[in-house]
Amino acid sequence: RIKVLDIAGGAMKVKYGTDIYSFDGNIDVYEVNYQLTVSKVLMSLNTEGYATVSAEIVCNRCPNASTSSPATMFVEGCQCQTGFSIVNGICQKNGCPAGQYLPNYYDPTCVQCPENTYKTTVSSLFKDCLPCPLHSYAQAGSTSFADCQCLANYYKSGTSCLECPANSISAVNSLSATSCQCKPGYTGPNGGPCTKCSSTQYKP
Repeated sequence: RIKVLDIAGGAMKVKYGTDIYSFDGNIDVYEVNYQLTVSKVLMSLNTEGYATVSAEIVCNRCPNASTSSPATMFVEGCQCQTGFSIVNGICQKNGCPAGQYLPNYYDPTCVQCPENTYKTTVSSLFKDCLPCPLHSYAQAGSTSFADCQCLANYYKSGTSCLECPANSISAVNSLSATSCQCKPGYTGPNGGPCTKCSSTQYKP
């Protein structure tokens, strides 16, 4: 079907319809995963009033993460692959695994959440990459809060990393105040308080 949009100075501007491809008998050569676009459609009328139609056929690749059948006419015929859903005309991944997110909906490749963040859920959103507490470190792609390890001389308390008491030290990923031990030259219980050794004492 050809729809006439305008007539000006004897020239007819036309728009192709759903079966314009019938003018091309070689529809079996259209490739899978491409959509058919008809451009440069020209129409002229002969003396008997019959139309002569010429058109340029162009095949465009379907959007990322979508496929189509041969002889697909429009982008609507490009269907999202399994694991993707159409959102605003784009095939979006239904969800990235824990520790990953989708940075670009045009590229269906999940990437790791940045260092010092973690993500426990299956989703595509960067906002689900949650920050680790201050004074902690986590590798890229971490999947739980437990992956956020407190730095040396800090210990984990709930959702925070707290500094060891004065004159005490701790190893990386200490999980309680009792992991803080008095440093050399100081004495006291694990977790403090730590006092300086007297002039007649020493502590290695």
